[in-house]
Amino acid sequence: MSVRGTFLACLIAAMSAGSAGAAELIVNGGFESGTFTHDPPYPTYETISGSNSDLTGWTAGAGTSFVWGFNTTDINSYAGSGFVDLTGVGNTVPHGILNQTISTVAGQQYTFSVYTTLDPNASTVGITVTADLSAITLAGTYGTWVGYSPSGAIWRQLTGNFTAADSSTIISIAGQAGSSFMIGLDNVSVTGPDAVTVPEASTWALMIAGFAGLGFAMHRRRVSA
Repeated sequence: MSVRGTFLACLIAAMSAGSAGAAELIVNGGFESGTFTHDPPYPTYETISGSNSDLTGWTAGAGTSFVWGFNTTDINSYAGSGFVDLTGVGNTVPHGILNQTISTVAGQQYTFSVYTTLDPNASTVGITVTADLSAITLAGTYGTWVGYSPSGAIWRQLTGNFTAADSSTIISIAGQAGSSFMIGLDNVSVTGPDAVTVPEASTWALMIAGFAGLGFAMHRRRVSA
């Protein structure tokens, strides 16, 4: 490849590395991954609290817990086999808080979404979602949990937008206070620009080499003339 061709290739690589493409930023949004260890006598549930890291990518908010349902037979998930119930086994109070820290770009907008199923007889009104403690306004309709059965959960999507304030953002989903036997979550998602917004060091090195090579070639051409 010519010096000029090498320079152009490096420039294109740098521009590609510097662009902020849309990406899925949540890890394990469908609650399918982790080391599932059931709580006796419940073979399809595990309580996640404190420092428990069994559910890949997620932690429980301080002083709270939630239940990870997996391979369930009495509650159907939205997709796959896993879901989360912020009320725990029965009606644990306070309701659980689900946390995950994601990489973001300060000043960029992101889209949050989650599928929900909610006890229709509850005095609670659902969930509160925050990005670094700032509330995300949610649009959509909660799904309805009609009872313990393989088809008892009707799932519907809630969505909202937020602007990142820093290079990392804590996404928190909290069950609102009140009496409830189901605040189900599945397929949590945050999409938006990924955190790779500047060329990596190796790309800068290639660019510098390309500039140097192009300069040297132009110098030789002038000397030859």
